[in-house]
Amino acid sequence: MRQIRFLPTTFLVEVSRRTLNGKFLFDPVENPHTAEAFHAIIARAQQEHGVDVHAYFVMSNHYHALYSSSNLDALADFLRDVHSEMARYSNTIHELTGPVFAGRCHIKPVFPDEATTTNRLAYIMGQAVKIKGSRWTIDDWPGANTNRALMYGDKLDGRHFDNARKILESRRKGGPQADDEYTSRPEVVLTVLPCWKHLSVDDQRVRYRALAKAAAERFGEDGVTSQHIDSAGEYRDYLPDLPRSAPPASPLAPVADAATVNVGRAQTPISPLREPAGQCGAEVAAKIHASSAGGQAECGSTDAVSPTAGGYPKEIQARPMPKKSGRTKAHYVHAANKQDEAAFDKAYREARAQHREAQEELRNQAKLALLGEAAKLVMFPPYTFGCAARIGGLRQELGLADLAPNL
Repeated sequence: MRQIRFLPTTFLVEVSRRTLNGKFLFDPVENPHTAEAFHAIIARAQQEHGVDVHAYFVMSNHYHALYSSSNLDALADFLRDVHSEMARYSNTIHELTGPVFAGRCHIKPVFPDEATTTNRLAYIMGQAVKIKGSRWTIDDWPGANTNRALMYGDKLDGRHFDNARKILESRRKGGPQADDEYTSRPEVVLTVLPCWKHLSVDDQRVRYRALAKAAAERFGEDGVTSQHIDSAGEYRDYLPDLPRSAPPASPLAPVADAATVNVGRAQTPISPLREPAGQCGAEVAAKIHASSAGGQAECGSTDAVSPTAGGYPKEIQARPMPKKSGRTKAHYVHAANKQDEAAFDKAYREARAQHREAQEELRNQAKLALLGEAAKLVMFPPYTFGCAARIGGLRQELGLADLAPNL
């Protein structure tokens, strides 16, 4: 039985997903239009479901993203639309059919404190430079990513072509219009990290550039595999001349008391402040040094080099499966310290036990309903997704006749 999703709404979520067999289906060098297409896919899903987008980075065979939402159903629908449209677009340009992604997407809650969120953001921003022997820098990866938008305020304009509308109108008497009539340019609206939303846009930009510089220095050392760039309390100490973030409230409150949690979250779009690409906040960013914390990279990103960028054949290739490292199973959350990890793990296990009890109670109530008796509403634990009772097996278990259709 697979693990349940347990996503407190005051937390951010880090999402990662990898292509089937590690194939380079999203290679931006071989297919330059993938960046605009993926920007449009995320922008359209964001407009539909209202999810906060903090950052994302699409590599040749996987992608990472940092999202948040006060509505778990909206987040689930957002991810469904984004991943299905990415897969549909990939199959279209490669003239393929069948699944594109390998299994279920990996979703991990992220504590909303500054140490944890900046650590995960730096890991996402440094994806291109993590590749061993990469020729890319922190801000010139041609695929869909938010690095330049975060550092300099570049717009994330996508390009969406409404092919379904064109096909529909081609069947009408008037015929289809020019392609420009079916093309739109949706834009992704980024939301600043919760720990920085009280800062000015200038200070936010400096911090984003500092994180990018730290990621480049840490991950650019011949393709390291660590997910961490600094320890839990170091980041703010490297920015002594800037206003410091307010001390975060206890991040365990939303887990400990689910009934009283404030699930509201104000969106803070990043203003389009533009700065030259050559000015990477060297004075501030140079003070950030990477730690030597170990760990394994997710999704095999150290090997996910674009085949055309690295001099490999242009046809779609599969990356060799990674060797088993023997590492212990990862925790259910990204946290800055072991105490927070342990507290979240405890809350998760309690929610999992309650979820199983709710599933069993749902089966019992479904049996009562099938027998024509009064059934009660079953409540699943907070921050989890409910289940449906499959009545086919229950009807057989109760010895009820099949409902034969009138043919």
